[in-house]
Amino acid sequence: MREGRLFVVIILLILTYSQVVTGQSDNRQKLEKEKKETLKKIAQAEKILAQTETKRKASLGQLNALSVLIKSRKSLIRSIKKEVNLLNAELHELQTIENAMAGDLKTLKKEYAAMLYSASKTSNSYNKLVFLFSVQTFNEFFMRLKYLEQYGETRINQVEQIKIVKESLGAQRVVIEEKKREKENVLSQQLKENRNLITLQNKQSKIIRSLSSKEKEIKKELAARRRAASRLDKLIADIVKKEIARASGKAAVAESSSFEGKKTKMLWPVPGFISNHFGRQAHQTLKGIVVNNNGVDIQTNKDEKVKSVYSGKVLRVALVPGNGTAVIVKHGEYFTVYSKMKNVSVKTGQDIVEGDIIGEVYTDNNGVSELEFQVWKNNQKLDPQSWLAPK
Repeated sequence: MREGRLFVVIILLILTYSQVVTGQSDNRQKLEKEKKETLKKIAQAEKILAQTETKRKASLGQLNALSVLIKSRKSLIRSIKKEVNLLNAELHELQTIENAMAGDLKTLKKEYAAMLYSASKTSNSYNKLVFLFSVQTFNEFFMRLKYLEQYGETRINQVEQIKIVKESLGAQRVVIEEKKREKENVLSQQLKENRNLITLQNKQSKIIRSLSSKEKEIKKELAARRRAASRLDKLIADIVKKEIARASGKAAVAESSSFEGKKTKMLWPVPGFISNHFGRQAHQTLKGIVVNNNGVDIQTNKDEKVKSVYSGKVLRVALVPGNGTAVIVKHGEYFTVYSKMKNVSVKTGQDIVEGDIIGEVYTDNNGVSELEFQVWKNNQKLDPQSWLAPK
């Protein structure tokens, strides 16, 4: 009965480990997906950063790309740490089973040795006959005969069980060694990413120092951007005012409702990352300076194609000094605005559908390619980031 109980314990341990591994496998898959997305962001930001560095001049575009890279690297390191924790948990479970198997194997061998010693006392035929016939009743004779048969079977079973436990223990140790190697690889990756992060942070500090020394130049650039934003804001407001006065009917309501259904799921007009968020925010390098953004700026690749985020009608294509070419598209009560563009490929009055190419992003003298994207509901400015699909 002892050996049967030992095997039940081993089986229960293995089943428990299987359940733990199943749960951890789900977590590992989530982590792998998370890491894959993060690596994709890193590759994209590195490509954009490389384009800004061709000018060999510190710029806000470089700083923005570095900030995204640092954030992504930190996210990757967090994922790697989670992966290490999962591997540690798996190793703990595996070693618990290994210890249980080793203990059971030791017990089985001890019991088998005792059984052999006991059997040696009755190994010859004479001892067996004495044992069988030194009884007073036939029933006792039958019970002793049955005992000898079972005793022999138990010895055979004990040998088989020792063999099975030995093989299982060997297989378990192979799995443990594989997990240890996997953990070493992950720890090596973590060390590499930590070094990458330090390099990026040093580069970021250098660019911040460089930009801080150009306060007058940056303030001049900010003033020019405010003037360009004011001109664009007036253009949009005038167009929206006319459209509100003119728009009516069920068609406009249906179109608005359809547009609202795209919130949090909207196509990005260009690939990249948000370099300037919506609303009022502190300047990245100048202390005490607050900037206000009517939309979001999406930093992207040079000559990147700009796509319509939803079906609508082009209300205006206009050149805005300091802001490149702007395209305003109507979607019922909603309006989307794309500015800082060049080579616009749509015309005023043209109907477009989601994904249509409307132009190319403009690249400034610092090598920064950035699209300004806005969303309005009538004359109310909305945060475009809350409409775009999350990355």
